[in-house]
Amino acid sequence: MGEVDLLFLAAASLMPAVVFVLVYVVLKKLRVSKNRAMQVSADVTVPFLIAATLLIGGHIWQTGSVGWAVLLYTATLILFLLLHWKTAEEVQMWKAVRQAWRFQFLIYALLVAGLAVVGFFWA
Repeated sequence: MGEVDLLFLAAASLMPAVVFVLVYVVLKKLRVSKNRAMQVSADVTVPFLIAATLLIGGHIWQTGSVGWAVLLYTATLILFLLLHWKTAEEVQMWKAVRQAWRFQFLIYALLVAGLAVVGFFWA
């Protein structure tokens, strides 16, 4: 791995953070509340985090892992549906989907950070 590989890893690692900040700043300029701007920024950033994880992981290990991303989301959605089923009288599907999506933000943000460190030392 050379200098170009390190630049690729750096760009893929920073892309979701740049998107998050841009969306947050635009929403704050539009006078959206701080909490709502944070939520929407996280929601918009998740696909970029997934893409960055797939790009960095594919670049480091030369493998595709789209199936694992779908499996991870499905597993977390099932987990949140089970939690709603056990705690509430009625399962609210949209609420479970939204919570699973926001949980993906946390998972993939940690994965991107971890893969960036692995990619840096792997190079």
